[in-house]
Amino acid sequence: DPQLMFVMGGALGTYALLYRVVRAKAPRPLLDDAYHVPSGRQLDARLIGGAAVFGVGWGLMGLCPGPALVSAGAGNLEALAFVAAMAVAMVIVNLRARAHGDG
Repeated sequence: DPQLMFVMGGALGTYALLYRVVRAKAPRPLLDDAYHVPSGRQLDARLIGGAAVFGVGWGLMGLCPGPALVSAGAGNLEALAFVAAMAVAMVIVNLRARAHGDG
């Protein structure tokens, strides 16, 4: 759907502008001690794997996390299952990271 290209372009343009404005005006976020901006620029197996899993999940369900939360809140059973699976996966990844000293 070519319209998605315009949606993405609008989102990226808005984000790029507001990111700079907010960072210039606010020395820290409202609900945290500091901004958490990735410092690395390398593509590693963890990043590629995470992106692949995200893409496959999105492709299989037709949902990305934001709209899935909204749909789950509206009672959509498929979205509820997606959000539950996403939450379980997040817990597993966090437990693994802690066990390996990554987080």
